[in-house]
Amino acid sequence: MSTDEIEVLRRQAMGQATQFGVLKSKDVDILSWELYSLDERCEYLRQTLRNLSSGRRNLQDRICMYLHSPRLAQFSHESLLKQEEALSELNMSIDDWIARQERAENRRTRVRQKLLEHIAATLMLDPRAGLRRRQSRKLHV
Repeated sequence: MSTDEIEVLRRQAMGQATQFGVLKSKDVDILSWELYSLDERCEYLRQTLRNLSSGRRNLQDRICMYLHSPRLAQFSHESLLKQEEALSELNMSIDDWIARQERAENRRTRVRQKLLEHIAATLMLDPRAGLRRRQSRKLHV
């Protein structure tokens, strides 16, 4: 990138960062811990969904094999109905886990966004401004 382009991008970023707030260090610690926990939770939810989906595929395959079997007469109608009910319950469970994952991912995105906004706003701070305020207070005392 050219120096001019970098400067334009820097000014744009500074303009946007002025809209963000600086958090207290305690709040940053809390949000950072929450983000860490949400990262772990999202991974757990993804793994659980993979396992449930794998179980659903296996059950669907078993039902299809059941239906295509030349020995279909040996299988009871009740047994097939039970497997279809199990598949339906598994589908509802998967839907529930998907909703949980979406909520966790949305919260994780909001927390990460808040932390990034804090970082941008913090980088906009002028450390000398705080020093000047402290010196100004000393002069008025």
